[in-house]
Amino acid sequence: MTENVATLQELLQGLRSGDRYERKMAAVELGRRKDPRAVEPLLQAFSREEDKDACVAIIWALGELGDRKAAPTLRHIARCHEDAILRESATQALARLADPESIEIFIEQGCRSYNSELRKATARALGQLKAERAVSKLVGLLEDEDRRVREAATEALRQIDEAAVLREIRRRMERERFMSTAILHVVDLLSQSDSKEAAELLSMLLRQSEPYFDFQEKEQHLRRRIAQTL
Repeated sequence: MTENVATLQELLQGLRSGDRYERKMAAVELGRRKDPRAVEPLLQAFSREEDKDACVAIIWALGELGDRKAAPTLRHIARCHEDAILRESATQALARLADPESIEIFIEQGCRSYNSELRKATARALGQLKAERAVSKLVGLLEDEDRRVREAATEALRQIDEAAVLREIRRRMERERFMSTAILHVVDLLSQSDSKEAAELLSMLLRQSEPYFDFQEKEQHLRRRIAQTL
């Protein structure tokens, strides 16, 4: 099978090849082509596949195809499979699908993953789904070590009910201080709101007696940003 000129039928046959590399590459190419006719054959291929790399490729392809018919199988893998890599791969595919029945998987597994790409993907999916029950976890991701994850969480929170987001920010501020990496993201969220609640929270940030940053110029920059929004 020549990968770049293979017909759909040849690729589907490739899923049954005796060569595990050929099965893997057939799945990858089917994902790239995004032909919805490949969903059922890929699901069947996963049920009989024993090679881990080929399984990962099949899961990836199902996410790329964007058909939620694959979601039940992917949810089962994400929740129950003994292999952690396959569980994470399935969670990533579900995030790609923005599957509304996977919100708890995103919260409990995706947002907690060591894999920053998965944390970013699940944050985006939670935003697309306007998942209000994920607000606490998304606010927590504003402190993530990876800037791209923080940005994805910020964008997700913009898509969720504003009142719920402001309540969680207030709860967090009253309980403990945000890490320095989170502050400008919090300011960005609050500054886009016209509500009195947001203005009050911005004032609370400005009144902090201790600097949020180790370097004075960064603290001054924060205070200027807050003052400009009030």
